[in-house]
Amino acid sequence: MSMRRVDSPESKSSMEYQDDKETKETKEAKTQSQLMLAILEGNLIAAEKQIQEDKTALLVKSSVRHYSQRDIEATPLQLALAMQDVDLAIIIIKYLYEIDPQQIIQQITEQFPHGWQFDEEKQLQEDMLALRRAVQGIERDGHEMAAIAQFKQYIDDKAKNPLKSGKFFDFRALLYAFKLRNEYFDRFGGKDSYKNILYWTQVVGYLERLLPPFYAFALCDRIDLLVLNKLEVHRDASLRYSPETSFFPAKVSVSRSGLGYDYAIEGGRISRSHRFDVEKFEKLINYFRQFNESNEKQFLELIHDHGKHWLSQCNIL
Repeated sequence: MSMRRVDSPESKSSMEYQDDKETKETKEAKTQSQLMLAILEGNLIAAEKQIQEDKTALLVKSSVRHYSQRDIEATPLQLALAMQDVDLAIIIIKYLYEIDPQQIIQQITEQFPHGWQFDEEKQLQEDMLALRRAVQGIERDGHEMAAIAQFKQYIDDKAKNPLKSGKFFDFRALLYAFKLRNEYFDRFGGKDSYKNILYWTQVVGYLERLLPPFYAFALCDRIDLLVLNKLEVHRDASLRYSPETSFFPAKVSVSRSGLGYDYAIEGGRISRSHRFDVEKFEKLINYFRQFNESNEKQFLELIHDHGKHWLSQCNIL
């Protein structure tokens, strides 16, 4: 068997040795960056490919920016959990178990420390209050745009603080925004009224910009079909009925157009006002509620038993 020659530090110049070190560090940083981006996009295949290239990337905490321009400081597992992407988290846990099982418990506990659910409820109440103030302001003639500006400033101010623990977004806030749409639908003048269009595009749409990819994928599809037929979410950010349009926008803050300005998204469509009346929209809200409750159940099981159930299902434990 031929032996591979390994140069000692002395057999290379200090410059060559430094170059090799920088090349290795650059490669590791690139893998880490691509892995975090794949998780942020909800791309299972790309994420697993990056993990297989360098499993030690699962031990590194780094910063990544969500489409809403909020930074997240996390390890790959923590990022997947913050995004409530159960399938991605399970993949990461499998590989993390191979290199350091204790890291699973440590990283989950760090992301969801004691009392995190109390903090989540507090944040949800603040979000609901901001939404309620937005609809109340829109209802007052002549105060519509000021109310919208105040709501958007509230969202933008939250983005200034990097997320270091907990979930990135509580889907119940969007459910509440949907509920307010129905509550104020007639008071705003019914379908295609000025106030309803403003609320749907610039309040609901702006809130949708905070969605993690798993939930964004659901809005790109027909939620009723997903729930009734118990289908897996199709991991595609292009809209079902407008495939040329992607859910995730460019830097909207520059162009002041797109999601949260010109339209909102639901049912695989972009729209300036929702096509359903109050009764039909209420049914739609219930489908979204069922979808969220199902994912929330799996998510809580995962973080409470540190993935042991899923590891045993895969015959790893």
